[in-house]
Amino acid sequence: MNSLPKFNDKPKYNMTIPSMEQKVKFRPYLVKEEKVLLLALESTDKLEIYDAVVDTIEACVDDDIDRSKLKSFDVEYIFLKLRSKSVGESVEVGLECISEECNHVTSVLINLDEIEITIPDIQNKVEIDQYIVELQWPTYNKIIESERYKSPTEKMFSMFRSTLVSVSSDDVHMLMADESNEDIDTFIESMNSEQFKKIKDYVEAMPALKHEVNFVCEKCKTENDVVLTGMQDFFQ
Repeated sequence: MNSLPKFNDKPKYNMTIPSMEQKVKFRPYLVKEEKVLLLALESTDKLEIYDAVVDTIEACVDDDIDRSKLKSFDVEYIFLKLRSKSVGESVEVGLECISEECNHVTSVLINLDEIEITIPDIQNKVEIDQYIVELQWPTYNKIIESERYKSPTEKMFSMFRSTLVSVSSDDVHMLMADESNEDIDTFIESMNSEQFKKIKDYVEAMPALKHEVNFVCEKCKTENDVVLTGMQDFFQ
């Protein structure tokens, strides 16, 4: 008995994962992956949606990638490329007019292939007193973990904990992976505002999907300049 054929299971396209500069081959996502994504979206559970997105990436990328090392902007960028080749290069988003007297929503067509991510030239080591603090942008997994906290403050501290890699001086070198969350929180809380700003500035410089859109409101004819940021803005 002949087996039913399988379609579209070979990688066709190339892309580079931004944070790793790793070139990978990928295929568009298929009905089976789209079904999982739709079910996750129906649940409105953020953690379920995040897991579905990364599962889809792993299914569609042919090369070995370590999901635990993917940054949030890697996941956004990869999924954008998958969406572009799976459904179409253009997506229609509804953008609200900036005029307070109008607030009309205009449908604007966005070309996904025009969107790229720029990695800023920023040092990942900062000096605090006699110590050098090594930093990294949080992985996607760590951001997912932070979503488990209900308190915005707890989410923030979870994010900063995952940013810290090590603390070094002439005499010591301490890895944050060896420390408890409580000890890391105490370390962060001991900083003054100027010291903490060095950590915060690094986190805020983390790349994200960004695209400037210029459009004219179809109702009041006001010219609008809007910056779309993050995956949610592109797939409203």
